[in-house]
Amino acid sequence: MKRNTPGANSRKERFGRQLVGLDRALRLHAEPPAWRKLMLNAMNQRFDWREPARRYLDLYRRLAPAAGIPAPAGGHAHERTGRLARTAETTGA
Repeated sequence: MKRNTPGANSRKERFGRQLVGLDRALRLHAEPPAWRKLMLNAMNQRFDWREPARRYLDLYRRLAPAAGIPAPAGGHAHERTGRLARTAETTGA
């Protein structure tokens, strides 16, 4: 890759941003109250797929009929929360 291509610059910029983030994390780690606040905030966040999947399904239900595709009915295991709901449906319990 040539030095003046956009890819070369963006790789350097990305690496620079990673270094800035690492430096910030190390500085926060050196301050226990700030680090604890960061950790507690992160632990209270949701990083699962439940909300993105719900939004995708809502979008699909709105767009599918216009494309001539039947929209899925509600009440499926992927729309309910909890492992027991999925287990009961798959096992017939």
